[in-house]
Amino acid sequence: MSAMRTMNVVLRILFLAALSSVGPACGGSHGGGGAGAGPGLPSIPVLSSVSPSEARAGDEIQVHGSGFGAVQGSGSVIVSGIVAIIVSWSDTLIRATVPSGATTGAVVVSAGGTTSNPGSFLILWAATVPQNLPICTAASNQQFSQVAPDGAGGAIIVWLDCRNGQIDLYAQRVSNAGVVQWAADGIPICTAPQMQGPPVIIADGSGGAFIAWWDDRSGLGSEIYAQRIDGTGAVQWAANGVAVCSLPDDRGSMQIAPDGVGGFLLTWMDYRSGTSNDVYAQRVNGAGAALWTLNGVPLCTTASNQQDPQIVSDGSGGAIVVWEDIGGPGIGAQRVDASGTVQWAANGIVIAGGSNPRLLSDGSGGAIMVWRDFRSGVVQIYGQRIDSLGVPQWTAGGQAMCTGPGGQDDPHLVSDGSGGAIVVWYGAPSPPGTNIYAQRVNGSGNLLWATDGVGVCTLAADQQTPQIVPDGQGGAVIIWFDLRNVTSWDIYAQRIDGSGAALWTAGGVCVRIGAGSSPLTPLSIAPDGAGGAIIVWDDLRSGTEYDIYAQGLNSAGH
Repeated sequence: MSAMRTMNVVLRILFLAALSSVGPACGGSHGGGGAGAGPGLPSIPVLSSVSPSEARAGDEIQVHGSGFGAVQGSGSVIVSGIVAIIVSWSDTLIRATVPSGATTGAVVVSAGGTTSNPGSFLILWAATVPQNLPICTAASNQQFSQVAPDGAGGAIIVWLDCRNGQIDLYAQRVSNAGVVQWAADGIPICTAPQMQGPPVIIADGSGGAFIAWWDDRSGLGSEIYAQRIDGTGAVQWAANGVAVCSLPDDRGSMQIAPDGVGGFLLTWMDYRSGTSNDVYAQRVNGAGAALWTLNGVPLCTTASNQQDPQIVSDGSGGAIVVWEDIGGPGIGAQRVDASGTVQWAANGIVIAGGSNPRLLSDGSGGAIMVWRDFRSGVVQIYGQRIDSLGVPQWTAGGQAMCTGPGGQDDPHLVSDGSGGAIVVWYGAPSPPGTNIYAQRVNGSGNLLWATDGVGVCTLAADQQTPQIVPDGQGGAVIIWFDLRNVTSWDIYAQRIDGSGAALWTAGGVCVRIGAGSSPLTPLSIAPDGAGGAIIVWDDLRSGTEYDIYAQGLNSAGH
């Protein structure tokens, strides 16, 4: 062995010996454990678990671990970036209260000048049945509430408001933990003179929302205005909104949908002819500029009355619209391309006889729709899929979703995430009671669940006016008004999976109980992006004036 090599070996032995003599002090930082800390050095706090797994602001949580220190000293528990109130402290267990304003269940422990590894629990809404979360309880009436997801587990809510002695438009944002984010009782969206009409709302894809409404500010009739707000509640366009249709005469029954490229699509019922209601549509970009014919593209202007138009994107910047033709053929449809040119026959194509159409993009340039159908003499639920050319893809005249003898009503549908749809309605299989039913249909028109649907809620009392949103996992969350408690119309909810099985409490989870709501008042729902939903309604619990309330349910129905 050379002298140089011998020296290297000796140096290596000496280095390893020196390293081993200080091993505990050096090794204490490995693995994040406090147990390895050497004499005189502070322990590193280790967070092993947080219980319970779900809690609300004001609830107690227990943080388990080690190395917290026998006394609190300068230590703290931080939840969602907010310092929590400590109930008790020991080296292995800290009891703390979830702070007001916490929007996520992210938890860390700070002790001895160091911070633990993160832990977590699920933040639940701060208010529960029967209190719920007041969104607006300002003086006078607030009504016609609508909700859209904010993209962060919360929602943006808009409503008509009479606090100023006229009918204005206000909005509020609520977090995924049920904490209002903007000014108490909401921020003004439009306070122009005269009257604003019921709003529609969709998410803008950037944490804000597009809102549209009819507006009587000119005194010449119901014009259409729109506004965009960001996640802070700041309006992005002109004060009190931009005009989408500024012609005189009456219009209403608006529906809104994203255009897929940062703007929105709008359709409405229009009386500009002076003789009948027609159907018009417009596309507005993210800057508030109308992209199609000034004051809208006519989709159907026949002598009969058209009403209840519904709109979805065609996936290429254009739209597919369906409507009910009163005194005409029944359900009509039209496609408009990205430039505002109608693509199908003048005044649209005929889908089937019926009423109350509801529409869903099929994800392939076409659409799936359902409607109330009278062909048997009893109201039943039928559906159809059309492609981008307007050609029916299912059974001629439509696929029956439910042909039960007792009569069915108020169908709604959402995507099943696989090219088909989940449809919900209320019906009376054994009159006089009405129950909530659902059916899943695939892209080929084949029914996937039981004949005439699965019972979502089949209690003896009446259940009516269901609403539905996808749960993002192939199923859906459904809400409805329910008379099971006899003296009041209450609000219940259920989540079903892709097989139609109920995932929450049999008969549904109670959202709101007690006098003050009814099927005559709006009931709106938005998905929270994690299998749950946020529900909003007009509430008369004060006994004298309508207010706006909300409740969130997580994926487990809590």
